Amino acid sequence: MNYETIDPTIDKWRSEHDLHIYTSAKEEQVRSVHMVDRKARTYRIWIDPPDEKGIVMVHACAWDCKKRKQDWSATLGELRLVLEKAHKTILRWMTES
Repeated sequence: MNYETIDPTIDKWRSEHDLHIYTSAKEEQVRSVHMVDRKARTYRIWIDPPDEKGIVMVHACAWDCKKRKQDWSATLGELRLVLEKAHKTILRWMTES
């Protein structure tokens, strides 16, 4: 599947938080956000396209991905809430480091 069905939800969430969404990497479609803390460490949220059942996986990873990584699954109706959870998780990690 592709991102067409979830892009409106992602775009609204992105604009509310003034985030930049990367949409391609290595000539592949992606949906990824990078956030940087005061120590210049990068955190990332990335969103998989919906699977054949319409389930979307959302992932958050801190600069130390082996120690701080979290995954969520969401239906299209839950996606906005899960994106908020991922964003709040990254903000919390930024303040804990």
